[in-house]
Amino acid sequence: MKIAFHFDADSELLGCCYGDVVHERIFTDLLQNRNLIISSKIFIGDLLFGVYSSECIAEEDDEYGSVKLSYRMNDDGYKRMFEQWVMSVSKGWNTFDMHRLIGLREHNIYTVCFESIDKKTALYLDNALKDFTPYLGAAKIMEDDQLQWILYGMSLVPFGRIVNRSLNVFYDEWQTPFMLDSSWVGIFDKVTEEKLNLRYTIFDKYHDYSHARRVAEWKENCGSMLAFVADDVVSRISDIAPDISDKLWAALTGFEGAETNEQYAQVMTSCRRIFEYVVDRVAPESDELTESGHSIKKNKYRNRLYEYAMRCRKSDADIDMILASLDHLTAQWDKLNALANKGVHAEVYREEARRCFIRTILLLEDIVSLSKSPFPIQTELKESDETDIE
Repeated sequence: MKIAFHFDADSELLGCCYGDVVHERIFTDLLQNRNLIISSKIFIGDLLFGVYSSECIAEEDDEYGSVKLSYRMNDDGYKRMFEQWVMSVSKGWNTFDMHRLIGLREHNIYTVCFESIDKKTALYLDNALKDFTPYLGAAKIMEDDQLQWILYGMSLVPFGRIVNRSLNVFYDEWQTPFMLDSSWVGIFDKVTEEKLNLRYTIFDKYHDYSHARRVAEWKENCGSMLAFVADDVVSRISDIAPDISDKLWAALTGFEGAETNEQYAQVMTSCRRIFEYVVDRVAPESDELTESGHSIKKNKYRNRLYEYAMRCRKSDADIDMILASLDHLTAQWDKLNALANKGVHAEVYREEARRCFIRTILLLEDIVSLSKSPFPIQTELKESDETDIE
């Protein structure tokens, strides 16, 4: 999600150089997250209500007969834009105290916006900032809303890119790296420069509302699609493999709490066991002969899936697809084992473990796709002592 964190720039606690104070606080809090996983561009700046609600005044110069233009604040326009903004951000995910926010209508609002941050990390950061008096709250930015595009997408300054505990500070042809000399940048493990090549300027072909709207709509719809895939997989497989939900929950919880390579390796092991558990339920070992006249009792999981696909009368293309998916996941397991043996940094191992988890979900979807009919419901009944009523 694209999420912005907002601060009262007129707070006495921030002083005149409020940006530096905000940056030091927000990044210090963020890096204290022991399980930090983030890769995002960062944009900063004030919300320019005054600029976009100004009106142009034409004045004639009597002495020379020329006309000069000037701009001045339109109080009514400012009020309408501010209220429209409040209504806009209130429609999506946010942590604002709306009464406090409305009371600061005359104040400057400074923003630090992350282009891509997961909700869990955003909630962590929001909670860490709550005792910081100038902090106003966070909001999901929806750039299919034209006002939000104007205030956040078009007006904020590209600041840098954070990748876990490293920071790339943006600069362009005519600039020196922005705030690279600030004392707080030392809180990062590594700080480097990154050239923008005129990205996010008037010369950028894709820096406009139409493109931003399409990107916002794609992200929203894609997120819904992936969520549906996960939901559909669990719903359908749980009929025949009722423990799948608990196993997936345990794997995901283990991943989110992991800090060491050994813990991430356990996530990979959990993914492998989830796959084996599902295959054991969908295509169990059997003494029955296959159509080719061979027993599948001692066959490997790959061959059991192949035989199951054959029984489902799937096409060669479908069978090739699921076997290729299994090959990708097997390669991921092998890669994780190799990385563990090399002793790579936990951040590298974490990214590979995440891919392993995602590929496990996608392979489960492939297994679901083999059968046109619902899986038979197999219920695991409670033991008698669990059903006794005291």
